Amino acid sequence: MSTSDQQDETQEKPIDPALSEAELSHSKLSKLRWFRVWIRQWHRKLAIIVLLPILWFAITGILLNHAQDLKLGAQPLKGLWLKAYGVTAPEGVHLKAFDQVWSLSGSEFYLDGLPIAECSDSAVAAVNLSVAPVLAVESAPNMMALMCQSQIQIVDENAALIESLVSPLDQPITSAFLVGADQLGLIAGDSGYVFDLISLQLEPADASSDQFVSAAAEIGAQIIPPTDLPDTVKTRFDESLSIPGLNAERLVQDLHALRFLPAGKWLLDISAVLMLLLSVSGLMLLRKTRAPR
Repeated sequence: MSTSDQQDETQEKPIDPALSEAELSHSKLSKLRWFRVWIRQWHRKLAIIVLLPILWFAITGILLNHAQDLKLGAQPLKGLWLKAYGVTAPEGVHLKAFDQVWSLSGSEFYLDGLPIAECSDSAVAAVNLSVAPVLAVESAPNMMALMCQSQIQIVDENAALIESLVSPLDQPITSAFLVGADQLGLIAGDSGYVFDLISLQLEPADASSDQFVSAAAEIGAQIIPPTDLPDTVKTRFDESLSIPGLNAERLVQDLHALRFLPAGKWLLDISAVLMLLLSVSGLMLLRKTRAPR
């Protein structure tokens, strides 16, 4: 038989349709199994990659969910935590009295670096009243006047409150100092006043008078530079400083959103995409491969 006849018989030989379908089904099943193995491998890798972000978002999310119960909003950020926001707390004003360091910054007063009193507006000055001749007697306690823009708090050397007075002035107090033997000089706006330490009466005065000017200069000379503060006082003071609006709840929110990282926004998006891929691959693995009939 010639070669051409053999080729014709081969071409004319019918193909078994049942065998063709079985082979095709087996081929599809092999590809599906390979695909499932590939998906399973990547599912495990994705699970390892997103493990840390899942833990991070879970922990910070739980804290935010219970922020009110934990009173995170009532815990201001202080000291080193402020540096995370690139915020520098306002420089304090320090002076020495009774062998202690009295400081003011923002709306608060400090004694040896620890907070002792707070104003409803801004702290203005801390004045040593015991150097006034009328109060410099053995029976009188050592006293300081903590001046706010709208309030005067008189405390003893241990910061215990003796008297609290509300300013009757229409304008906020901007400066305070001792004038004479028994008067506290005040400046509010462009006007001057004297507060009598005995009668507790407030009267107008000439803010441009030599007495006022020299008394204000004397107060300025009593201020201690921050570099001259004792290390323990400086450390306490820096740790006690706070900025309104920056609290523990705000910190947890920013940690949850990765705002402290330069590429935090993109890392958050990438983490979300990876979690979506992990979910989709998990759903695909749940689907069972049907055996061929």
